[in-house]
Order: sequence, then C-alpha cells, then structure tokens
Amino acid sequence: MHADDTAFDVFARACAALLAFTGLAHAGDDEPLDLADVAVGQWVIVKGAYDGDARFTATEVEISAPEEQHQLVGTVEAVQLDGFVVLGQAVEVSDKTRWRKDLELGDLAAGARVDVEGYYRGPRKFSAREVS
Repeated sequence: MHADDTAFDVFARACAALLAFTGLAHAGDDEPLDLADVAVGQWVIVKGAYDGDARFTATEVEISAPEEQHQLVGTVEAVQLDGFVVLGQAVEVSDKTRWRKDLELGDLAAGARVDVEGYYRGPRKFSAREVS
C-alpha cells in the first residue's frame, strides 16, 4: 500500500483483481461484471467467507450506491479499550453507541459474532452507532 492510498482505494483494486480472477461478480441484475466496470471510489457489496488467515473468498460482488449508514457483520478479532476489530477494521464505540440489551463492550471477546451499523470516518476508522 502506498502512503497516498486509502483503504477504499486498496479495497477497490482488490475487488477489481478479484473480479478479473474469479468471474463471480454480478451487478445486481445478474449481468456479469467486467474489470472495466469497477473503479476506485465505487462502493461494492462483497459476500463470502473469511478463513481467519487474512484471506476472504468472495462468492458475490455487487456495485452499489453509497448508503448513509454502513454495516459490518463478522467475527470480533480483538477487543480494545475504545472498541474492537472486525474484518480487520477498527470499530470505535462511544457513549452514543446503542448496544443490544444483553451486550456491552466489556462482554465482547475474540470470536464473538457481531453486526455493527455506523459510519466510516476515514481509512481504518469506523464509528459504531449500533452493535448487536
């Protein structure tokens, strides 16, 4: 990664490479995507599985319109004082974060499955609004 790259730039290039390699991508209308259809800065929805060894295997990639609020669903990799890590993304929590009734930061541990809604605040910075 170069110093001027953002996480999104790297992600878009990785998705473009994935599209070229696997041919598993669809544009929401089941039309196959071409590498030329994906550009840096586009939002994509990627579905698949993370193997725990820093490898994510995509089964579907879709170009999407940006959402007002974003979502991360995955397994907690680490818990920190001000948040946790899921899918390699640091997730910050605050007093504005809403938690499922029986859950709070102190209850999280590596291996827990979470659904996080919130906002990207920059590369490697995701602010959680709701955790369940």
